[in-house]
Amino acid sequence: MSKKRDNGYYLKRLERERPDVHADYLAGAYKTADSALRAAGLKKERTSLHELKNAWRKATAAEQDDFKRHIGCMPGVIASAPPTPPRVFSVDGRPEPWVLERHDEIMIYPESYGSRI
Repeated sequence: MSKKRDNGYYLKRLERERPDVHADYLAGAYKTADSALRAAGLKKERTSLHELKNAWRKATAAEQDDFKRHIGCMPGVIASAPPTPPRVFSVDGRPEPWVLERHDEIMIYPESYGSRI
């Protein structure tokens, strides 16, 4: 079960971790609890990217397709992740066989690689 992270939780943390900011909040130096929490570094400012991701999750499939058309993407097409680069070292820390073969190629015929080595 996830823990509840409401203003009560954060205000208790503020009182415990930053009593100076908490006292200022109680004295009215901050208009909202949120502004006091941000000043204390307990919460971060939400960026436009956070807002876009949140809106995307709430959007219907039709709204997502409309947005994709708006930005020039084809609806229904999901961009694939870039390919994962090949692993250079195995789990035990040794070079993978393809690395050793490539190393041998370069060491045997270094002239064919010019200044790249």
